[in-house]
Amino acid sequence: MKKEIMIKCRGAELVSHERLVPFQGNLKDLSEENYNKLKGEILSLGFSEPLSVWKNDGKLHLLNGHQRHRVITKMVAEGFRCPELPISIVEADSFEEARKKVLALTSQYGEITGQ
Repeated sequence: MKKEIMIKCRGAELVSHERLVPFQGNLKDLSEENYNKLKGEILSLGFSEPLSVWKNDGKLHLLNGHQRHRVITKMVAEGFRCPELPISIVEADSFEEARKKVLALTSQYGEITGQ
């Protein structure tokens, strides 16, 4: 029996991880160490936040959540079962606007305090 990835959030829709088309390209790397940390987090806490997706020309372009998508894809290759993932729909009128939204979604303006 395969281990199953637990979904612990809701989104506007549910889709298979295989339908998502990464949009960021090589904007970020994911080291083996960080892969293992994120995998451990998903296993202990579940998949806890919807992925942000732009629908365009029948494709589901993944705008935010690339690292979680990478980890889920690798976990499936390792033998885990993944139910459909929750997504949030982000509206954009063009690829240029979608690119700007990727940067906005991946920006971190606040800083974590010691508290």
